[in-house]
Amino acid sequence: MLSIVHFLVREPYLEQLLNYIFFYILFFDTSGCVAV
Repeated sequence: MLSIVHFLVREPYLEQLLNYIFFYILFFDTSGCVAV
């Protein structure tokens, strides 16, 4: 998984997209909506 992310972040727009995705996941994790 980390290798995939490391590969994707070579593209600036994908890195920005991943930042939004991780923030989105983190936000809902702390809210307890998508907490596993």
